[in-house]
Amino acid sequence: MGSEPTPQSSGRELEGAIPSCEHVVVTGVPLRVLLVDDHEVVRNGIRALLQATDDIVVAGEAGTVRDAFEEAARARPDIVVMDIRLADGSGIEATREIRAKRPQIQVLMLTSFADDEALFASIWPGRPATC
Repeated sequence: MGSEPTPQSSGRELEGAIPSCEHVVVTGVPLRVLLVDDHEVVRNGIRALLQATDDIVVAGEAGTVRDAFEEAARARPDIVVMDIRLADGSGIEATREIRAKRPQIQVLMLTSFADDEALFASIWPGRPATC
């Protein structure tokens, strides 16, 4: 309301309010996404949402940390949607391992837990949380 540009304002008051991600490049090529969650129903729901767009391709899915490593190497995603807690280990550690091999991969962490330790540990597995 008060921060939206009005006919009398230029919108310049909003500059700097949203962090920029200068390394993001729009190419017209579909974004490749890897879904990692140990609950198939969650993966199915996210896949359905993502497949409703023309510019996103679900390149692979995994339900375990081990499968996430294999799928990340096979599918070569641009983005990994990663559950923080997986049945066989930590999504945070999986993220660190995946990004150690391919640092250009962006990761979106998912959780249904209010555990601050898991949340804060997920913020810095190799990339600033602002992007």
